Amino acid sequence: MADQYEFERSVSVYPVDGKPNHFTSVYRPWSWPLVQRAAGSVPITEGTAAAYKTVPPDFELHCAQVQFLKAGKNEALRYKVVELMTMSNFASRNVFVTQDSDSDYRCVLLLSFQKRSVTSRGWPTQYEYTRPPSREAIELAARSIEDHSPDLKMLPLGVPKGTPDPPFLCQRIDITQESDPNLKTYRTKYRITSPISGPTGQILAIVFLSDVFTLDVPMIVHSIPFGPPILGDETLTPTPTRIRSFASLTHTVRFARLEGFDVHQGVLCEMQVRWTKGRRALNTMYMRDCKGELIATVDQEAYFVFKTEEEFERDAKALKSRSAKQKAEAARKTKL
Repeated sequence: MADQYEFERSVSVYPVDGKPNHFTSVYRPWSWPLVQRAAGSVPITEGTAAAYKTVPPDFELHCAQVQFLKAGKNEALRYKVVELMTMSNFASRNVFVTQDSDSDYRCVLLLSFQKRSVTSRGWPTQYEYTRPPSREAIELAARSIEDHSPDLKMLPLGVPKGTPDPPFLCQRIDITQESDPNLKTYRTKYRITSPISGPTGQILAIVFLSDVFTLDVPMIVHSIPFGPPILGDETLTPTPTRIRSFASLTHTVRFARLEGFDVHQGVLCEMQVRWTKGRRALNTMYMRDCKGELIATVDQEAYFVFKTEEEFERDAKALKSRSAKQKAEAARKTKL
């Protein structure tokens, strides 16, 4: 995989001297503004890139299962790859993502690889079926993406010095209420802005995009305020939140195919969001190429802890007071 390609360079890793199958990130991870925690797409993509260095060259990722344990800081991440199985056509790897020490686990990956020739060989058609895209999905997938998203303009604020800006564009399309009152569909279009060198780079790009806008989607589609600044607010003033804390529990990416798509041209993500019991939300996302054909299916389960009404009112009042001071300070700097 050639590191001169911007996306692949941004998620590259290098081996740790004296420690076989140990790798570390080339760049410090980026984060969303005001968060100061590594974006989840960074460790799962770099961890996959590290595992690729331990499998035969003609193998591609078939399935990734991720267990997030705790958020990483904006410091270099380390990756320990454990070989579980390597056969003629299949391989499995565990990747332990650490930071402060070898036992300070941030997340754990279970990765399944498959020989590329096995995937391209094909199967009897009666045993192979992929649900065709809807007419709406085909039309949306073919639509060109434009960078009109104000929140992406603030993205560089979360990028450490020396780390490349995340090379992607995102355009939110729409939210659809399904017949089930508990189910909504959220559509987003992505595009990796740099060319990609080959199939492995395409796979890594899908893994990366699978966890860019995912955890916050249940709150967006159900109109639950959760704290980020209003889009376009250059003062970055936080908004009241009804969420005390939230976290990803599991994240799984299953590839329907390993070639025949170009993430540089665009990816349509259709995410179906459903609340379940126990303050959990289940997201199922279908990632499609520019023709509407399925590339991968993503499942993510998240857990949310809500504030009481009294806590929300108290915090909203305190935030309003701080916001007034921030806006006054921003106005003063503008005059200067």
